[in-house]
Amino acid sequence: MNERRKFIEKCYIFLLFTLIIGLMTTINFYTSSISVHVYNFSKIQEAIIFKQVKLSPYSFKSKNSTELDQCLKFSPDKQLCNITITVKTTKSNHQKKLKPIIQTWFTQLASKVYFISDEEDLEISRLTKNHLIHTKCGKNHFRESLSCKLKEELKQFLHHPSNWYCHFDDDNYLNIQRLFDVLKNYDYRLDWYIGKKSIGHKLSVLYKNKVYQFSFATGGAGFCLSNSLFNKLTSYIEDFVNISNSIGLPDDCSIGFIIESLIGVSLTENQDFHSHLEYLGLYNSNNLKSQVSLSYNFETYNFVNISPFRNAIEDPTKFKSIHCLLYTKESVCTT
Repeated sequence: MNERRKFIEKCYIFLLFTLIIGLMTTINFYTSSISVHVYNFSKIQEAIIFKQVKLSPYSFKSKNSTELDQCLKFSPDKQLCNITITVKTTKSNHQKKLKPIIQTWFTQLASKVYFISDEEDLEISRLTKNHLIHTKCGKNHFRESLSCKLKEELKQFLHHPSNWYCHFDDDNYLNIQRLFDVLKNYDYRLDWYIGKKSIGHKLSVLYKNKVYQFSFATGGAGFCLSNSLFNKLTSYIEDFVNISNSIGLPDDCSIGFIIESLIGVSLTENQDFHSHLEYLGLYNSNNLKSQVSLSYNFETYNFVNISPFRNAIEDPTKFKSIHCLLYTKESVCTT
């Protein structure tokens, strides 16, 4: 009988001790900086998980500061660093066209650049830190596939609210310093559609029983949209491919039609954007610094007028050569 009483007493002591420890833990939890509802178990669970994995503010600040410092090398204006850039590509171009970009100008603004493609690629995803966006768009160069990808670019802009949004193709070298020099002349809070025409006359289309005439910035040279203009463009994103099919024109023409004819904002032309449709031999070491974008064409042997970096095998697009003329201290130029 005495042994049974001692056993019961021990159980009571253990239970009391457990309750005291539990009470102290609960008090400590509720007096911490995390606020939860007493009877909402899911909230308490979320708060406990957050408390366990929360990173220090210094970690976030350090990462953001590094990215900002990298961007501020090109402009002291922090507003310009709030930019999102997309590059349209296709799986067959990942090796021959994306690699030269990743090795050169992408490294200067990597956190702001996204590649819009039609197939997954583990190597490219690794090299870009998962900035390769796999879409369900076609792999061909037909109108619907191209418009599908530009629609995905616009949707990517939605995911990354910025002051400026710029599109480029996978055969463009982007001179980030010159791009910032151009954009600083425009207020992102106003409507700006900046790029270069590829044809000298306006296009005419019939849309919903009405004839429209408009100009457009060629996508092959790149173009930029201000925050204010993009906000007005968002209502057309979901229907973008249908609009493109309706007017029978490809992606860059279609976005020009929407901006100029439906929204009512005219193209602001800048002659420093260049595509492979132009003769690129006019650009050399004397005037490369003044260009926003450059390109090339293997089939027509259309390149800027400079020698490749070391040799044509290592630098078939001449992007390394361009990059190292503009930014001599970059790591790709010294290794």
